[in-house]
Amino acid sequence: MIACAVMVLPQVIRIVLLGWGRPIEACIVVALLGGQIWMMQRLLRDPVKEAYWYSGFGVPLCVLGMMASAVAV
Repeated sequence: MIACAVMVLPQVIRIVLLGWGRPIEACIVVALLGGQIWMMQRLLRDPVKEAYWYSGFGVPLCVLGMMASAVAV
């Protein structure tokens, strides 16, 4: 549960900061974070079984969010 908060909190901060001047990019990060949270629910049901699945599909969403933020800056 703590690992999920560690992944979500920096993205929420990024969304707030992007929302001031780059709302389209902030919306992109919100959409990616939504997908990631949906995947985290599956991960938390069975972390041992779903770890590889989340690493393959959930983590890239986080990376795409970072790339969208970098392009916005």
